[in-house]
Amino acid sequence: MEKLKGASGIVADLRSYPDDSRAWMQFLDAIHDGVSAGPVFNLRVSNHPDYEQRYVQSYDLSIRGSKKVLKMPIVVISNKYNISHNELTLAHFQNAKVPIVGEVTMGINGNVTDLYFSGGGPKMLRICFTGAEARQADGSKLIGVGVQPDIQVSPTREDIRNNVDAIKRAARQYVESLIQQYNP
Repeated sequence: MEKLKGASGIVADLRSYPDDSRAWMQFLDAIHDGVSAGPVFNLRVSNHPDYEQRYVQSYDLSIRGSKKVLKMPIVVISNKYNISHNELTLAHFQNAKVPIVGEVTMGINGNVTDLYFSGGGPKMLRICFTGAEARQADGSKLIGVGVQPDIQVSPTREDIRNNVDAIKRAARQYVESLIQQYNP
């Protein structure tokens, strides 16, 4: 955090699954103070045949920033490969009013349950599913919809062919425009 304090702006690249989500939560803690609503994350326990009457274990994913240490324009990068916990992390940034630049995320989240049939080996049958209910902080759908970026950018075939990171380029341009407008 000390090295970042001297920056005029930050582009945080969240395009891969976070190795350490605690580090991103500490970063979020440093860029805002107060409470930032987290996405909704519930697990329904199969204790009743009627889905609506099942016990719901709700998790409070809101974060409580202690002090705003980093006071400069910040943008976050997303792409279509963001999935699961990474989407929750992106939703935290979005709820903290940090603009997201990039692509819509995969829109799948939750604790995965695996069922294995007929032992191991090549004839084994594996079924995976999630029983979690994940939603945006405003209650709207996350599963099947994904986190929507504030500025949507997708690489073109030409970008891919020429090894150009169009999303990062757009994020840098956007944070540079925010730096021009920024008055601490």
